Amino acid sequence: MAASFNTQLWATLADLDEYGPPVEALNSISHASKKRALRAASGILASYVRSRYALPLAVNVDETEETGLAAGSVAVTGTATEAVSLSIKVDAPGGAVGSSIPILSNEDASTVYPTSTTLASNGVFEYSGLTLTFNGTLSAGDIITVRAGVDYAIRQHVVNIAVYNLLINRGVDPSKGPGQEMVLRYQAALDWARDLQSEKAKLDEGSDATPDKRETGIRFGGQKTPWEWLDKKC
Repeated sequence: MAASFNTQLWATLADLDEYGPPVEALNSISHASKKRALRAASGILASYVRSRYALPLAVNVDETEETGLAAGSVAVTGTATEAVSLSIKVDAPGGAVGSSIPILSNEDASTVYPTSTTLASNGVFEYSGLTLTFNGTLSAGDIITVRAGVDYAIRQHVVNIAVYNLLINRGVDPSKGPGQEMVLRYQAALDWARDLQSEKAKLDEGSDATPDKRETGIRFGGQKTPWEWLDKKC
């Protein structure tokens, strides 16, 4: 049975490589542990974001890159349900769509492809709400890379929180060198989240899944009704 998550993933392994510490700092940590940390960090930020925006956030495809595909093509359709970084590579011997074509995939935009499967006879590969439809003849080494995500500030802050949790929990000293930098980035992420909550910051419009709905408005705390504060003044 496929895993089901209530927390929308807002940063990928590729984002972790791009915005995080040097790759060597995380080499000893499994991809599975990194993804759990990224999802947990997404959940931490979501606890702030949901006070201003309807969740889940909109996820937009912001990059597709093809290598090879001289005699074939691929169309990317659908709407991603969460952040995506996916590369699919055609394995030898390739072939015409409709035949048995071995493919490899990864989720970190690297040159290592740990997952292997066979492309469906209709040329369709589905992943996190996206549909990749291959056509024509595919050659060994053909690659398609797709990245989709939310607001770039969120991606950066999710990475900062995840890195803090991954490394501080594994013994990095928060009072020295790289540890101090991680603490500062972690605190900056939470400061940004509080600014978002208090309307001092905002997401880019493309990440708002309900741009026509104004989720902000009068807020109240400790009162039985939104107007109790006014009653006390009368």
